[in-house]
Amino acid sequence: MKKWWIGWTAAAALLASAGTASVGTTSAAAKDQPIQVKLNGSALQFETAPVIVEGRVYVAFRPLFKQLGYTVEYAEATKRIKAKSDQRELEMTVGGADALVGGQSVPIDGQLKVINGSTFIGVKFLGSLSDKKVSWQPESRTVAMVDNVPVNPQEAALYPVLEKLATAEAAADADAMVSLFADDSPQKAEMADALKAQFQETKTATSFVSKEIRAFSDQEATLVTVEETKKVSGGFYPNNRSEVQYTLHPGADGQWRIYMVEVLSTEFTNIDELLAHPATLPSEDEAAIKALLDKQAAASNAENLEDYLATMFYTDDVTQEDVAEQLQQVFDDYDAKLTLDKVVVADYNGSDRATLLFVATTEVNADGQTVKNSVTVANAVQKQNGQWLLDPVAQELSVKPIS
Repeated sequence: MKKWWIGWTAAAALLASAGTASVGTTSAAAKDQPIQVKLNGSALQFETAPVIVEGRVYVAFRPLFKQLGYTVEYAEATKRIKAKSDQRELEMTVGGADALVGGQSVPIDGQLKVINGSTFIGVKFLGSLSDKKVSWQPESRTVAMVDNVPVNPQEAALYPVLEKLATAEAAADADAMVSLFADDSPQKAEMADALKAQFQETKTATSFVSKEIRAFSDQEATLVTVEETKKVSGGFYPNNRSEVQYTLHPGADGQWRIYMVEVLSTEFTNIDELLAHPATLPSEDEAAIKALLDKQAAASNAENLEDYLATMFYTDDVTQEDVAEQLQQVFDDYDAKLTLDKVVVADYNGSDRATLLFVATTEVNADGQTVKNSVTVANAVQKQNGQWLLDPVAQELSVKPIS
């Protein structure tokens, strides 16, 4: 009874939990997305967000230099930058007309400037000086830098699939994403509806922290990535860092397509922030929702199946029977106690849907041993016929052992 929130891999994880194992026209959603800078497909990190000035993307100079492999010296008095890597040496001054690249003069063309008191540099300018191919992807608002060296042929065949996924996510284009799956994928049939539902609720942006080809043959390849997904707009969504495994098969046209997506692990990264910023909703609704969770916790501690089932809504009788069977099995096998420590309504749609976020202490006794944990859980809530009810599927965001 667990599902995960993981950006454009969410649909795959939801299918698994149910038992199943772009470059184009810029959209309005894309314009609201933060600017990203990627090097060979991996997102670079900046404490100060990149900005666009007169059609050029600028970032704080020091972190860009460092992530491109330079050591940096900066003279505050003269605003002179000296940077050195294994391949080259650069010198330039804020306000100066030219930079020195290995002793050769190159026009700066205004791409080193002070913005809000900090020194920024044009990404394309420094990337080009560092022998990178640099391009702008408007749909995902991404500056892509690629080493100007021969590319590993396996990476050249497989990595574009991931870039197309990210582009489709930026455009919230479920059809484009489904087209990247192989026709014989066991996930493809249900993927379209799951993705459309995901995009209707939330817009997200995913960056690849790392990519690794674990296996490669003429018939099948396996990629493992580490991905960071953040909410751009929409309803409740915990930002996260996930390890994801992709199995790919070649199509009749020779293009690689996804056969299976498996989320290996997920760490939710902004739980404290979500707990600190509850939604605004009518006081009577907030009280009713929290009272509902109190009732469910009391039913759980009393192992009262009937009262517990009465706190939830069901899509059909079969679902209710399945939930009842699972709960009774838990009650039979474990002696458990749940204490609610913090409860907030994290999201509210203005009428009949909300998301509860709560922290609880659980004590489970089994086989003479007691295990105590602090758990953080998200649970959707719906108002039906004037009554708030919990979704029987909860989202476990974190588990921390208590000694």
